[in-house]
Amino acid sequence: MGAGLTYLEVIDEPTTWLLIALVIGISAIALISVVTGVDKGIKWLSNINMVAAVVLVCVVLVAGPTVFILSDFVTQIGSYIQNFFEMSFNARPFQADGKEWLGGWTTFYWGWWMSWAPFVGVFIARISRGRTVREFIVGVLLVPTTVTFLWFSVLGGTALHAEIFGDGGVVAADGSVDTDTALFQALDLLPAAAVLSGLAIFLVVIFFVTSSDSGSFVVGMLASGGDPNPPAWSRAFWAFMQGAVAAVLLYVGLEAQKTDPDANPLGALQTMAILLALPFGFVMLGLAVATGKALLAENRLRVRRERRWLAEAVAAEVADGKGEERTAPAGRD
Repeated sequence: MGAGLTYLEVIDEPTTWLLIALVIGISAIALISVVTGVDKGIKWLSNINMVAAVVLVCVVLVAGPTVFILSDFVTQIGSYIQNFFEMSFNARPFQADGKEWLGGWTTFYWGWWMSWAPFVGVFIARISRGRTVREFIVGVLLVPTTVTFLWFSVLGGTALHAEIFGDGGVVAADGSVDTDTALFQALDLLPAAAVLSGLAIFLVVIFFVTSSDSGSFVVGMLASGGDPNPPAWSRAFWAFMQGAVAAVLLYVGLEAQKTDPDANPLGALQTMAILLALPFGFVMLGLAVATGKALLAENRLRVRRERRWLAEAVAAEVADGKGEERTAPAGRD
């Protein structure tokens, strides 16, 4: 957000206190949202979030190199399928920079998303209550994965097309990419770039808020003994604590950057997230086993009920047949 505001020349430079103010502002919005509950604030923000995201991706798709983007979309799905297992098991032991590459990419993102799994998983389960397993898999796994493929193809494909066939603008002369401003540099290649960049910043804010909402709600549930509707004060407390911890870690990272210009100001936040992922990895293995056992047990129960129902239906049919036989008129077969 700070980089986006700087790129749009709204501010000269994102200072430490400005970034902390952004954290406080986002936390305040999240606090109001989570206090109103799942059916009000969280639901409204999530719907607004999805509509805004669809508008952004559709505008970029139409205004950008549409044919290239759609071709890239199909190509990268095939590439993903081809490389999934190879990259999942490739520890790069024969490359000198193998550990560094894994730490910055595959292992990093593995730990990053695993650290999100506890509260996101519980929150999705909370809002999906009453759905079938089939509906859950389609709505939580297949649809979001497809949308993610499309999102990266549209936004990433727009930037790639400019780098390969146009004048570029995203990749620097030394081959580096500023991940803070890359999105806005890509949008700058399209008509109405300022409007699209403003929409992107708005989306970043709402994404942060909805993420905070799910975290606060789930921690409130856990702190209330598993109550699916934790009290408002508990949700507000954890929303406040989330913002406070994030602000402190961000401040520490920014202060470290003053003495070491190469330090990542978000490094403390990212490192903590990855460290928390390791112990939860063992919990996830247990969850996978427990889920499998629960589904098998439920399937056995379903089969027993179906057999009992079938036996009762056959018995009733036989009984009805014998009754008809006793009361049948003379001469009937």
